[in-house]
Amino acid sequence: MRNFRVLCIVIAVLLLTICTVSAQDIVLRKSSWESAVLMEQRIEQFEKEHPGIKVDFEPFAGGTAEFLEQVKIWAAAGMLPDVIPFTYWQYPELRELGILADISPYIDDVDKLSAEFMPQLLNAFMDDTGVYGLPFAVEMDVIIYNQEIFDVRAIPTPTELLRNNEWDVDALVNVARKHTQMNSVGSFESIGLYTSHSIPFLVPFIWAYGGEVLSEDGREILLNNPNTIKALEDLQGYYNNEKIFVSYLHNSLYGLDLWDTLGNWNTAMRLWWISTVNSVRILNEEIPWRMSPFPSGVTNETSLIIGHAVGVTVAAEDPEAAWKYVNFRSSLPTRDDQMVLPAKLEHLGLWAEQALNFFNIPAYEFIEQVGDRIRLSPRATSSKVEDAIRRQLDNIIAGRSTVMVAVEEAVRLGNIAMEQ
Repeated sequence: MRNFRVLCIVIAVLLLTICTVSAQDIVLRKSSWESAVLMEQRIEQFEKEHPGIKVDFEPFAGGTAEFLEQVKIWAAAGMLPDVIPFTYWQYPELRELGILADISPYIDDVDKLSAEFMPQLLNAFMDDTGVYGLPFAVEMDVIIYNQEIFDVRAIPTPTELLRNNEWDVDALVNVARKHTQMNSVGSFESIGLYTSHSIPFLVPFIWAYGGEVLSEDGREILLNNPNTIKALEDLQGYYNNEKIFVSYLHNSLYGLDLWDTLGNWNTAMRLWWISTVNSVRILNEEIPWRMSPFPSGVTNETSLIIGHAVGVTVAAEDPEAAWKYVNFRSSLPTRDDQMVLPAKLEHLGLWAEQALNFFNIPAYEFIEQVGDRIRLSPRATSSKVEDAIRRQLDNIIAGRSTVMVAVEEAVRLGNIAMEQ
């Protein structure tokens, strides 16, 4: 009996030792605005592929802007998670605050890794000092259009015009004119082009004229470029005089509802994010939805893209383990029920297949047509600078100010914001 008790004690000690070893697993703290259910599924997969590393996920209930503010609070309180996602727009501010850690020591060949992503994408999250995030999803400005309304009116679609090398800014304007119809009381019977009002939805048009909004590093405002001025003057006329373009800013003026207008059969084209395709399809599933890159101008690179990334924070106690999660997250394809583009080129074929299966959109031709037309969006050094520019561009599109007055004010206020 005494020997049996000794044996039980030995077994108990061994069990405690095993539990202690298990308790020594590396635990990463991660927070995100993304779907908690989706994150848990991905974390489960990661932990299976990386035994010895556990991920403690803390869901965040707000959006991306609120998440950035929370990250700042965590940083000030010394409570940063080990891994965080961030948007394309938030990267400069996170770098300026010193929140992101350099992950280049864990990358064998940066150029080789960069070639695995969509062109230019990794460059958006690196500089001369290192690499600070890996992209996991891509947004792109696209023309979403109703194939049926083009067929009924016998007007060539953007896709057809692009096949014939005829899809440029002049063609976009002409197609919008043909589809725009207003009644005697000034209400729209049919809208040529419906757009959002933020900077990314004006930039492709400005690029097509050879203009710029910001320098590459975001530290110089270039709105007073003559080509930019010309683009903005023409845009103001298309929105407010001809009314062949309609912005979200004009909704109250014309009694329009955002989602009704996006999904309405009589809205011929929409310049919106590619992820909006899913929302538009749900609004009206009977319409054969199609999409096309933004038309070319004096430059071919007018299809604007941004990327969302995931990175390691300076608070990570085991940066190498955190890097393993970042690399894992970046390598996954995007969800099959969304139209967000994958960051990795190897997943584009799967994405096109999902677009056809889920949304009945023939996306293979779209990928071919996009080709090398893409260009990273201009990016301000902070949200304050971006707001200063956006508010004045809104004034132009809404017809509340002349182009020159708005441009001068955007430059003045933007420069003040840069100095703060």
